[in-house]
Amino acid sequence: MTDDTADINARLTAAGNLTPPAEVFLPGGKRYTIQGGLRIPNGVRLRGDGPDSTILHVPATTTAVGGILSFSGGVGEMNNAGKVQDLGIEFDQPDSTLRDDMIRYIPAIYIEHKYNWEIRNVRLSRAWDGIKIRGAGGTGPGSGTGRIVDMNIGQFNNGIDIDGPSDAIFVDRIETHWVCGNMTVNQRAAYGTGGWAMQVGRMDDLHLSNALFFKTGLRFYKSANGVPSGTMMGVTLDGITGIAWSLEAGAFSVIGGYTTLDKRTAGKLIEATQDVIDYRFNGTRFTAAGVGQTGVNFAQTIGQNSRLSFSTAYWNTGSLNIPVFVVAGTRAQQLLIQGSRFQCSNNCAQFTTPRILVTNPAASINIANNTVQDCGGATKAIFADISSDIFGAIIGNIGKGWTLKIPPSLVNLKVAHNTFG
Repeated sequence: MTDDTADINARLTAAGNLTPPAEVFLPGGKRYTIQGGLRIPNGVRLRGDGPDSTILHVPATTTAVGGILSFSGGVGEMNNAGKVQDLGIEFDQPDSTLRDDMIRYIPAIYIEHKYNWEIRNVRLSRAWDGIKIRGAGGTGPGSGTGRIVDMNIGQFNNGIDIDGPSDAIFVDRIETHWVCGNMTVNQRAAYGTGGWAMQVGRMDDLHLSNALFFKTGLRFYKSANGVPSGTMMGVTLDGITGIAWSLEAGAFSVIGGYTTLDKRTAGKLIEATQDVIDYRFNGTRFTAAGVGQTGVNFAQTIGQNSRLSFSTAYWNTGSLNIPVFVVAGTRAQQLLIQGSRFQCSNNCAQFTTPRILVTNPAASINIANNTVQDCGGATKAIFADISSDIFGAIIGNIGKGWTLKIPPSLVNLKVAHNTFG
């Protein structure tokens, strides 16, 4: 097995010394063994002949540090960073059904304090971590104005891990799936049992679109650098085995998309806790139909003035006897559900829990113009159970066979024009 690291790095360095920097092309039909790491200078494009033809093979004996591919050229340089295009990176992994047996390689691609970088038409196979992006946020050099386009990732831990960028990052047409990773039947069982499709800390302007994440969900959290923000459009989370959306901090607008849990496992559609600031879902579809699955847990215990809103959303919980929304905690928080549809089975007698349960006395709600699946039977099911006279409104909701459970005397909560019956 010939190590191609030194030869490719020499070509990359030479291309970076040219004015302007040049392209390094790796012909297809060959597997290039990478024992060390490849460093891509500013302005240099590393291009292959396609992700199925030009393969960078990473053996278990690799000595690379940082990332198998990383962008060089100095910390904080604002000029154009390198680009990677039309190739695959493939890692050796044991043929095991257990995630713990997998080799915990460094990230396939590592980006730190770089700007104007690009990753296009790249496939990562059997990686532990896919892409890791770091920047110092407001305290130092950032890392942004980058693009990830037409990406396929088969990983055992995190697909994309971002923390620190203070400029926009655009992620479009990305898929995380065991199919992308050319995994064996045994390895497929290990896939999706840990980690996240994307994990995002400080990120000032993330644009995520046209994405498919299989088995593993999305996590947005508060790091030492700050919180994430941005826009997502057309994001599908399919067959999630844990938490689909872990909303721990940040502010995002989410347009369209579809989220479904794996029917064979327990899971949760949305967990919204801690420092959530403002998440707005518009036209998004959610499905939870397996035993032990739950809907949305909005439990604010730290932070305050948080907002979680859903407009023209669709909720399908089948015959699960669970609340779709639980608003708990003790801090101020706002829940808005408007123009949405709650789909479930048509037997009200089986639902002993409400669709919406609010126990937080500091919460405020606006539940308006929603429809809930008509259901028959002498026993009425509870659409919303509000434990105290909180600020807000329940107005214009429709659903045969449903009712409300609210305090007998209301001052702050306005209830009007609901048609249940």
